[in-house]
Order: sequence, then structure tokens, then C-alpha cells
Amino acid sequence: MSTSLIGTYAGASSDCFTAAVAGVMTMGLAGELALKALSSTDGIGTFRARLFDEIYRMTVETILKGGKLRYEQA
Repeated sequence: MSTSLIGTYAGASSDCFTAAVAGVMTMGLAGELALKALSSTDGIGTFRARLFDEIYRMTVETILKGGKLRYEQA
């Protein structure tokens, strides 16, 4: 699934590294949001459905608000 997200970003950018970072970040953020949406009685199948939902609902604003990127020059 992360590979699909990376491919989606790669189709919109000429920078493959940025596409990879954005895809992994989007997957991580969607996972965090899906986990928050679970109740104590939900199972792994519900998590998977919520994960798909969070990716579907992902917006630029969601990424800017919840995305965690840190760049350190070596």
C-alpha cells in the first residue's frame, strides 16, 4: 500500500525521493488517524477499513497539520 502511495506521488512529481518521503509520510499519518478512530471493540479488519478511509480523505490541510517531517543536513 505504501508503494502505491509512493507511485501516486511519483506521478505528480519529478523528484522520486520527495515522492517516496511523501508516500511513507501519508501512510504513517493515515495509520495514526485510523488508530484514533477505532473503538476498544474494533478489530484489525476495522483498522484496515479505517486506514483506507483515511487515505481517501487525506487533504493537503491534513498533511500540513499532522505530517511529521524533519530534515537535518549532514
